[in-house]
Amino acid sequence: MMFGPRLRLSFALRLDGCVHLGTGRRRTIGRQSGAEPHGNGGEERELALVHRGIDGRPFIPGPTLKGILNAAWTGAEEDKAAAFGEALNAARKTGRVGRLWVHHALGPDPKKQPVDASGLRGKDVPKADQPDDGFVATHVRIDAASGAAEANKLFSLEMVGPGVVFETAWDWLLMSDDPESPSGLAVLADILAPLAAGLPVGKGAGHGGGRIRLQNETLEVKRLETDPQTGIAALRQAPGIAASLRRLLAAANPVFPGRHIRLLLKGDGPFISMRGDAPGRGEAGERREVEPLEHDGKPVLWGRSVSGALRARARWLQEVERHKAKAAGHPDPYAPGRAWEVRGDDRDLERVLSERKAVASTNDVARLSSVERLFGVTGWRRLVAVDRVECRSAGVPGCKLTSVSIDRFTGGGRDGFLFTERTYLDPEFIVDLTVGTRGALPEDQAAADRALFDLLLDDLTRNGLELGHGASKGFGWFQVQILEDSEQAESGERAHA
Repeated sequence: MMFGPRLRLSFALRLDGCVHLGTGRRRTIGRQSGAEPHGNGGEERELALVHRGIDGRPFIPGPTLKGILNAAWTGAEEDKAAAFGEALNAARKTGRVGRLWVHHALGPDPKKQPVDASGLRGKDVPKADQPDDGFVATHVRIDAASGAAEANKLFSLEMVGPGVVFETAWDWLLMSDDPESPSGLAVLADILAPLAAGLPVGKGAGHGGGRIRLQNETLEVKRLETDPQTGIAALRQAPGIAASLRRLLAAANPVFPGRHIRLLLKGDGPFISMRGDAPGRGEAGERREVEPLEHDGKPVLWGRSVSGALRARARWLQEVERHKAKAAGHPDPYAPGRAWEVRGDDRDLERVLSERKAVASTNDVARLSSVERLFGVTGWRRLVAVDRVECRSAGVPGCKLTSVSIDRFTGGGRDGFLFTERTYLDPEFIVDLTVGTRGALPEDQAAADRALFDLLLDDLTRNGLELGHGASKGFGWFQVQILEDSEQAESGERAHA
């Protein structure tokens, strides 16, 4: 079969947003002199690298693509096994080669097609260390308990910039079905439909990271057949099959099980996401200007910032509810069946798992709190994922606010040390969230998780959310509206709350 007739599919995958497809390799980069707010310019750090070919072009590995398609499949198990294959099991006498053969998706040559990511590049990284097809993103680890940035916990990732187009070619092995008929292409269309709608890929996918999307208009199909007289295999254009497959994909409504929430964040004042170029210790009287993260003339809000703020708010709400229950003599509402004296609080888990730093068994999962199950810990993938963060309105750009640097010893202003922050006034963002399910969870724990998430949504609509830089001085205060709240089961039905 693997040498028999097949269809060769070629198409383009467009990257919505930015993505880090890590290799596990790192290299050392230097900081731009004077870029550090505390004066340690020139300090070196490690940069996590992305997959690249020998010519420097970024690529998405075939196993990664096949893996996300496998995970997105919601159809019949028999069709899934036939399409993706199944491992050999000698005892059960099962195992087969899948019909879908996936090749790497290769990006453009960055020297020939550079990506405009200047608004995402901070001055804390020298220009020589910035990739031509993206930028270096510097994040700080957030303390799960306090929601504040941890000291000396910066990490840097090489990112492929938004809008990059990857090209790939896949093979679909033909069986007894007729590839010319729509029914013969039904399973193939079901496989590709989630990719046409957009699937997350790479590090930080649960934080609104990279999402790749099949460009339907680029889809071409060729049929590989062997000439029975010469024995030579040749690829021949199959425009009828390509047109049928494009029609199926255009009409498809892929199933993404889980609860889907769309939030509108309406800014109430200035907003800025830092580019890593905070004002340093320049000469007295020298005014520094802090530039915002921006792309296509709009401010950028990291999905990590949203998920971190949601986790911190959920943690606070959970503790409030626990203290209420404790004062009333009731059991912990977010660890059903466990008394306060037995369960304690979230920090117990850190002591329990301090040696292995991971959830290794179902017994460990049973000790997780609702916040930890919803937003994840090492060894347990988060149930709440930020699918997309998009700026709907930039508001009023170029709003400049000037402040004076504060002396940390006296608490007074430093004479002559002014800095200006270029902000966006009243921007609006759309945030898409998905709350997944995990079949292994007992019903009482799942009910507690749903209750806490509902409490979180209610609190957001009443009290808003603070995001970005300078929240303690009035920056980044957002009002929150719920635009959509629906649930989609594996049957494909959507129920609106």
